[in-house]
Amino acid sequence: MNSETDDTTQARTFGLGDLTYGLYGCAMLLGALDKGLFLLLATSALIIAYLKRESASDTLLESHFAWQIGTFWLTLIGLGAGVALVALGVGGITAALLGSGLQGSIPIIGAGWLLILATSLWYVYRITKGWLWLRERERL
Repeated sequence: MNSETDDTTQARTFGLGDLTYGLYGCAMLLGALDKGLFLLLATSALIIAYLKRESASDTLLESHFAWQIGTFWLTLIGLGAGVALVALGVGGITAALLGSGLQGSIPIIGAGWLLILATSLWYVYRITKGWLWLRERERL
């Protein structure tokens, strides 16, 4: 009886792992259309990962929840820095148009967009790798 309970608990926890990766995946796909949806879905997955990380202690799911949490925060930092660079560059162009003579804004905008692209590709990689490894019951 005890092993049945353990199997049920483990299956439920793995289901939560799939759910969180699914939320991150949907956030990735729908985030291209609506940034609010990205934040809602990704934050929902983050909350589940934080809440379930302790109960998954000493299991391979603990590594997956930690992987997801790290992915969320590093993605947020990367996208935030990219958006800040784009905004800084746009502000520089506006200042140049108003006569302050600030130059070099185009490379700043380009660097911002490259950082956004690189962060987005990294996010896709991390969610895909994590979900595949979860399906294979591999620790990250």
